[in-house]
Amino acid sequence: MATIEEREQHGGVRQMVLFRLAQEQFALEINKVKEIVRLPATTKLPKSPAYIAGIANLRGNVLPIIDTRQRLQLDMAEHTESSRILVTEVSGHLLGLQVDSVLTVKTVDADHFKSSPPVSQNIDKDYISGVIQEDDDSSLTLILNVEEVASISIEQGEKKEAVATAAIEQKETEEDSNSEGEQFVTFAMGREDYAFEVETVREIMRVTTITDIPNAPSHVKGLITVRDSVMPVFDLRALLSLQTEISSENERILIVETCGFTLGLIVDRVKEVRRFPAELIQIPPDSDDVQELKGIVKVDNGKKLIMILNQDKLLAENESASVRQWMDDEGVNSMTAERKQGELGQGNGDEEVQLVTFNVGEEEYGIHITKIQEINRLDEITHLPRSPHFVEGVTNLRGNVIPVLNVRKLFGLPEKENDDRTRIIIVDIGGRKTGLCVDQVDEVLRLSKSNIEPPPAIVSSSEANRFMEGVCKLDKGKRMVILLDVEQILDKQELESFQSIDTPDDVKDSEVEIVGKKQPSKKKRLSKPKTVVDK
Repeated sequence: MATIEEREQHGGVRQMVLFRLAQEQFALEINKVKEIVRLPATTKLPKSPAYIAGIANLRGNVLPIIDTRQRLQLDMAEHTESSRILVTEVSGHLLGLQVDSVLTVKTVDADHFKSSPPVSQNIDKDYISGVIQEDDDSSLTLILNVEEVASISIEQGEKKEAVATAAIEQKETEEDSNSEGEQFVTFAMGREDYAFEVETVREIMRVTTITDIPNAPSHVKGLITVRDSVMPVFDLRALLSLQTEISSENERILIVETCGFTLGLIVDRVKEVRRFPAELIQIPPDSDDVQELKGIVKVDNGKKLIMILNQDKLLAENESASVRQWMDDEGVNSMTAERKQGELGQGNGDEEVQLVTFNVGEEEYGIHITKIQEINRLDEITHLPRSPHFVEGVTNLRGNVIPVLNVRKLFGLPEKENDDRTRIIIVDIGGRKTGLCVDQVDEVLRLSKSNIEPPPAIVSSSEANRFMEGVCKLDKGKRMVILLDVEQILDKQELESFQSIDTPDDVKDSEVEIVGKKQPSKKKRLSKPKTVVDK
């Protein structure tokens, strides 16, 4: 008697994976199923087709997942312990199909395969490639047409993937034509404000567990691990000879390149990412007493000073050599070198990009830091009559009235009350300085370009492809950040309606509404916003 494998080769039998959706039984050829996994954590994609449940991490690969019930227009239901993902491949693209349960793998004789009837259980016949009808069973098993369910124009998707990849590379080499002066990260130490040039700050992170090291220099608080790199953490207060204060939840660690190595600096509170015109920056006198300063910024007509620190002069030469020697003795440099060598061996040592990440709803997004002019705390917003639904209103930015877009409304998410974590990210949209209202700003980070993948092909053919540059994979794929192209966040119609909105001086109505207040428009003056990054 011929084996199943021999009968398969001659078309006598086919092995099928049987699964259930709603009350129906479906099948898929086993050679189309790469694996079967439990439901993973899923990242939703804004403005993607409703049947796309999101994207997930599959051992470091970005896996788009289709809500198969939604795709086949079946009744929706909650996931259960039996829910599974069938990982399949369509024209070289991995894809996950969400099903209620997997029943069995069954060998089916060829004469049990029938053509699909014109209507199969009220399911679009295009999604069904045939049926299985057993001799002793009057019920039908529907054979899923996975190519049609995926509904991907592969040629179009691959072209868009190529365009997206090129765009990611191009954006990092382009000069930001809308920049106004140099960009800095500003932070507070006590009552004084300081800044570093943004290029020197690799990341901004919350204070995490710091490992104490015996016999370390007095400035060194200990060691931390940041994305597989071991580095020392310094108390910036001690370096600047400032009075020690009690730690608070607002403290942050700035990861800075200095003195030939990377280190963390603990600061009291990060305030903003902001550009300063060159004319506001005064070069300090050439003196040993101020060697740690690169410049002094005069803001608010000189009423306030921000001191720009020279990261390479924070440590005296003998201190720098001492710390470097201590790092060598403790094996810190060798640990980091080994990890970096491992990254290079894995192809992750290529060019890096710098992003600001933030949350809208449950998902995390990122924007290239070169596209961000400032990050501000939410202040009073004046509502504009007859403005597009996604325009929250306008606010004052140092005398300039700028519109504020509600990203939740743009992405079709439920509305949420603003709170003390709400932030305004200042970007340029259509040549106009614009604020993006987001739930909270997380961090500034660097990552390798190799960790940014173009949008999956199934997304490339949807509306989300317009403003979605790619998917950033962090923490070995466990964390996914959706990279946005803010210049494309509005479609053509939205952009036209956005560009036509009036400023408060042009409003003709008798009153405008401030969120939570109402005042006459002619008497209303917008207060100056507080610009901060910290949560």
